[in-house]
Amino acid sequence: MENKKEEYWLLSLFLISIVADFFHFTDNILYLSEYPDPPGITPMGIIRFGLIMAAIGISGYWLYIKQRKKLSFWVFYAYCFMSMVVLGHYLPVSMQKIHGSFTDIPFRIHFFIFLEAITTLTLMAYVVYLHLKTSHSNKET
Repeated sequence: MENKKEEYWLLSLFLISIVADFFHFTDNILYLSEYPDPPGITPMGIIRFGLIMAAIGISGYWLYIKQRKKLSFWVFYAYCFMSMVVLGHYLPVSMQKIHGSFTDIPFRIHFFIFLEAITTLTLMAYVVYLHLKTSHSNKET
C-alpha cells in the first residue's frame, strides 16, 4: 500500500511539473520577443527541449513503477536539472536581449518561470525523500 501511495504522489508531482513546463514553454514560444532568452533560442528549439524533458521524466516514472528505483531517481534528477535551466532567463547574457532589468520583464513571464521552478523543486524534494528512504531501507535489510 505504501508503494502505491508513493507512486501516486510521484506521478502527481511529475504531472504538475509537466503542466507548468507546458505553460511556460507555450508562453515562451508565443511571446519569444518578450522573453529574456539566451542568444539562438528558437520556437523549434523550445519544442525539442520540452519533448526531450518530457521523455526523460516519463522514463523516470516508468523505471520507478518497474522497481528500478535507484536508476529512476537519477533520471528524475536529470529531468529536474533540465527544468531548472528555466532560471537561465535571468542570466546576464539573457537579460541583454531585452535591454532592461528584472523589473522590465512582464509579470506573466516571471509567473511562468517561477511556477516551473517551484513545481520542479517540489518534485525534486520528493524524489530526494524517496531516494533517501529507499537507501535507508536497503541498509536495514
